Amino acid sequence: MSTYTIFSVKTVRKKHAMRPNAAVRDPERLQAAGRATALTVIDSQRAYAASERTLAQLETAIAEDQIGVFLALGGGWGKETASGASGSAIANR
Repeated sequence: MSTYTIFSVKTVRKKHAMRPNAAVRDPERLQAAGRATALTVIDSQRAYAASERTLAQLETAIAEDQIGVFLALGGGWGKETASGASGSAIANR
């Protein structure tokens, strides 16, 4: 995953935190005022859920890539130690 993608996901998350559910609230207000239909509200809710799913998938991919880098650099969990005991580095202290 590129640095640009990671930056984009973080930017989207920050903007989303500032305006939670605005994509859903605005059409609901328009419907209450008689300027939008129920279909418009449902479609905005569907689009919002789809964007949340995509954002979660991107965050998962970033986490998996970070784990891959950690493991490639020699990190790991539960590997056999020189004495033959298994466990994490914290348990061996």
